[in-house]
Amino acid sequence: MTNQSNLKKYIVHVDGDNFFASCELARFPHLKNKAVVVGRERGIAVAYNSHAKALGVTRAMPIHQIQRELPQVVILTSHFELYKTFSKRITSIVSKYMDTVSVYSIDEVFCQYSTNGDVVFEMKKIQKEVFETLGITVSIGISSTRVLAKLATSVQKPNGCTLITESNREKVLSETPIKYVWGVGRATALYLERRGIVTALDFVSMDEESLRREHMPLRELYFGLRGVADKTEPVNKQQATFQSTESFPKTSERAFLFSEISRHVEILEARTLSTDFIIKSVIIYLKDVNLRYYVREIKIQEFKQSTNYILNQVEILFEQIYSSNNVYKSTGVTFNTTSATTSSSKQSSLFEDLEPKNKTGDYMCTTSIEATKASIQAKYGHSSLYNGSSAVSISRKNTKRRELNQSDAYIYGLPLPYLGTTN
Repeated sequence: MTNQSNLKKYIVHVDGDNFFASCELARFPHLKNKAVVVGRERGIAVAYNSHAKALGVTRAMPIHQIQRELPQVVILTSHFELYKTFSKRITSIVSKYMDTVSVYSIDEVFCQYSTNGDVVFEMKKIQKEVFETLGITVSIGISSTRVLAKLATSVQKPNGCTLITESNREKVLSETPIKYVWGVGRATALYLERRGIVTALDFVSMDEESLRREHMPLRELYFGLRGVADKTEPVNKQQATFQSTESFPKTSERAFLFSEISRHVEILEARTLSTDFIIKSVIIYLKDVNLRYYVREIKIQEFKQSTNYILNQVEILFEQIYSSNNVYKSTGVTFNTTSATTSSSKQSSLFEDLEPKNKTGDYMCTTSIEATKASIQAKYGHSSLYNGSSAVSISRKNTKRRELNQSDAYIYGLPLPYLGTTN
């Protein structure tokens, strides 16, 4: 019997390599030795493989420029439902091995892992299963904090597996420019560089007096890079964050933008329904063409978990940040949740009736409508049924997909690649 008290605990970061491009190439293996770019429908390079990178393709490079200067590059259309399917399968595989798993983005998860054995060897077994099951690779970083684990992932890509410990931490930090550290934005990087802090090692070498004058995020980053677990460590299996985001051709159209938000809400509610979590708060954002974010958050009471109630609250937030004078390119919604087993009161069903929303007695939802919707989605897939508020988004995407399929060199009506069996 294993002595649980002697187990070493690690924070593990699992990151899909060239994720969107890799998912597409799993469907088209004959393209794996060619330069491939994803993002035809958006007019910019959303993702690309290593062959395209070697030719000089960069993120957000205009598609027309790539076609003009690099005619040998294969340009593919993005398929986010496909990527979400791969993401779910990666999480499913990783969850079999880890103590806890927290999804950070569509291609990244943070985990807590305990072992007395060779942690790198054990992580490579996970990499092998992902590749043999899905046909794509993941890089894995291992350390004592999230920021170090994420940094470890970037040391060796693709299909790398790196452990950062006290023995090699300073070497890795000395080779990492401060601007590439997770959590350091462009403005913060310039601020630190003006002070002579060029590498991550320079940053953790600050004296404590200087550190006390910095704002809290930098202080937390300082201790995280030193390997000291902060209040966000370890990954809490009693809480989870669910996120759905998507970019699109720039627009100011209110109906489309809110329809995108509504679709994100529906996607996240479908995910939440399949878990033992209840929604604590909802965050929505709009991002404009100047990369400015407009964000709002609202708390959700445990007895008001209804789909329509949440959409009504989200619409209030949307009106606070939307302006017809702005041009937007991206939307997103995040659900912060907590385990129903640790909730302060009994979990409410997403299908329970609520109080009437007005004096006429009109209800915000009914048990039969929402339960029927959920059962249809469970049987035929999430894309089989949407709320009316998501219709504009769905209609526009379907129209765009049909236009692209008519002229695309590669047929996207193909079945999904083998994604392994589910437990």
